[in-house]
Amino acid sequence: MTAEHLAAVFRCPVCDGAFSPRAGRTLACPLGHALDVAREGYVNLVTAQAKKSKDPGYNVQLMQSRHAFFGTGGYEPAARAIAELMSTALPAGGRVLDAGCGEGYYLRVLREVAPGLDIVGTDLSRSGMRMAARLDPAGA
Repeated sequence: MTAEHLAAVFRCPVCDGAFSPRAGRTLACPLGHALDVAREGYVNLVTAQAKKSKDPGYNVQLMQSRHAFFGTGGYEPAARAIAELMSTALPAGGRVLDAGCGEGYYLRVLREVAPGLDIVGTDLSRSGMRMAARLDPAGA
């Protein structure tokens, strides 16, 4: 995702100020709090003082296991049914935020079923966000 799109979706986790994209891949609020957008297209909104761990959320092995499980197709009927309902309930261009998207499985299904929606995912797990961005460069 671009810094412009992320600035339109999220607010500063420190002061709740509106973000503006700055030179390069940085988001900044009016009070000067700044966050960098990772090259994969995500921004980590967990501030250093809020972290209880250097890598909060699921680790890379858990995300890989989750991805492998979803790859078996066991959740596909449910994911498609939910995506179909959302595609009929939301207007074209409507925004969907998946808070706790993990590696982005449900968002990828939704993007496939309803490509006109503005789909955004977020997760505490940096490894999950990296995987989601890699698996769906258009979103997450």
